[in-house]
Amino acid sequence: MKKVFCAFFIFIVLFSIVSALTIETNEAYSGGESFIGVVSGNFYNSISLSNIKFYRENSLTEFEEMSLSKIDENTYIVSATVPTGRTPGNYSVRIIGAKYWVGEEFREDSVTKEFIVLDKISFVKVSPPFKIPGNYTYDLSLMNLNPLRINISYNVEGYPEEVISLNSGELKKINLVNYGGTKFQKVFYTFENETYSSLVYINLPEIEGEPYSNETFYNGTDPEEEEENETNGGNWWEIIFGGGNNESEENNLSNNTVNNMSNNNDLRTCSELGFDICTNEEKCEESLIDGKDAQCCPGNCVPKTEESSSWSTIGWILLGAAALFLIWFFFFKFSKARRTSGALLKR
Repeated sequence: MKKVFCAFFIFIVLFSIVSALTIETNEAYSGGESFIGVVSGNFYNSISLSNIKFYRENSLTEFEEMSLSKIDENTYIVSATVPTGRTPGNYSVRIIGAKYWVGEEFREDSVTKEFIVLDKISFVKVSPPFKIPGNYTYDLSLMNLNPLRINISYNVEGYPEEVISLNSGELKKINLVNYGGTKFQKVFYTFENETYSSLVYINLPEIEGEPYSNETFYNGTDPEEEEENETNGGNWWEIIFGGGNNESEENNLSNNTVNNMSNNNDLRTCSELGFDICTNEEKCEESLIDGKDAQCCPGNCVPKTEESSSWSTIGWILLGAAALFLIWFFFFKFSKARRTSGALLKR
């Protein structure tokens, strides 16, 4: 009987530990560093970003690029960037107003995790600090926070290092590739004897392939490809009247690549991927991804520009003016010819 009671007691204790709400973070962060917090618990209902608060001692404060990503029913990732101008000292992240189970009852007690902001600035700022790619390729932005030009080594955990050179304050994008699966991956950034990291969560069907190589893009584009596009351009009809949609062609190429890589695996909805669906009056800043219900935007939906329609209007005006000139020219020419022939007959 005692053994049964002890086993039951251990089960209750373990169940309470699993059910309780916990936050795991690093103990200290530098200014500009990526903040990552893992929130675990048996939640009574889903939590939102409004439940997440940052404090400096007892004063409410804000971090940059704050986001909350749901991994599964019991796990969330809180991510942010520690501002470079933040006063060093004791800070905390708190979950307020969330309902979660502890044993057989649910609670709403606030949970706090303390950490320290050091009197130190990271050499690199990574954006976003946490990413869930909806594609087998994805971009991360790196900004040099060092006062000098530096070479930063970066690599996905378990893969070879690549190097990117950045002037002070310069921003560049790196393009990374994954082969699917369901896993967390750290991306490491190293300069001299310092190393920082950001986090990526992969949740895609696995594909076969050789180990990948990273590529660095300037402002998100390949300089050679951009130069080639500028050289080729479009034909004169597309330039004057529109109709050429390079962005759509690029998106289609990207989507075709993703579809081929996924080997026709079942698609998920945009909401399941955590992406938005742009309206007809908007366009996606990044390449669209095929979803089950629509084409999903992994970036921001922004209003479409009127540049193409403006060129189209100008083109039609020029064509109309040319047509009117031709009509006037031939009318004047034939009218003059009739008058000349009539004068000759009278003679």
